[in-house]
Amino acid sequence: MKISMMTALFFMFITSCFASLTDEVVHSLENASTPFGALVAGYGLSTGKTPGFGHFSASAGASMVRFEIENPISEGSSYNLGVPSIHGEIQIGIWNGRHMPMSGVTFFKTALVGRYGVVVVPGAVGSGKSGSIVPYYSAGIKVGVIQGGLLFPDASLTAVYTKSSEIDLFSLPRSAADTTFEVSVKPEAVSVFIDVSKRLFYLCPYFGVGINLSDINGEFSIYPASGDPHVTAFSRGSVKKYVKSFVWRTGTEISLFPLLSADAEFGMTGEKWILSLGARISL
Repeated sequence: MKISMMTALFFMFITSCFASLTDEVVHSLENASTPFGALVAGYGLSTGKTPGFGHFSASAGASMVRFEIENPISEGSSYNLGVPSIHGEIQIGIWNGRHMPMSGVTFFKTALVGRYGVVVVPGAVGSGKSGSIVPYYSAGIKVGVIQGGLLFPDASLTAVYTKSSEIDLFSLPRSAADTTFEVSVKPEAVSVFIDVSKRLFYLCPYFGVGINLSDINGEFSIYPASGDPHVTAFSRGSVKKYVKSFVWRTGTEISLFPLLSADAEFGMTGEKWILSLGARISL
């Protein structure tokens, strides 16, 4: 009876340790997923102007976000990461909206938005591997609520869905004689933005605000201490949670040639700063 009781207590202790570790991994996923979701969904380098039917714009740009990931197995320590993203985007006009001749204003011009990009992710912390290039894509619609002509600003409403491939975050040993765990995440996001801009000769300053809803869809594996690389995982789990972030950004489009312009902007998604630079061709 004593042996049975001791065995039960031992397994209760082991179970509680893994439960605690699982909670730390879940917190790590939540902490790390939001900035990656912000990066892939950071709908930048776009003024409030919307192309109508027969018109389009194409751009290429790069963004950078800097943030911290807490180390879930070492209390009080964290990793500082600077992660760049490179993307290409196209806006294709599908409707010219309703034009008001007396005012020179056009309402509800509509365009489709598509984007493909890559995030240059450092190697999973603790893995010793080199970094990887993770692709993502976006698709959505942009509606020019008002295209103001000479007197009024341009204002648009954009809704975009973004999805990324899997990103490895951690592959860490707790100690030489304890468990290791691996963590990966797949960011998804739905973003809604309102952009306002006004062309002033060769410059077009703009400002945008919006909401970014990131879907934290992560998986983790916790392995027992073992010298066998083929050992099966002691515990596997997943996390699914939605995180809502307020987004703002401001920038300027600079006309270089009749059809070519450059963009520079900065802003925040939640508490994460993002800087973006790019170029655009419009016709």
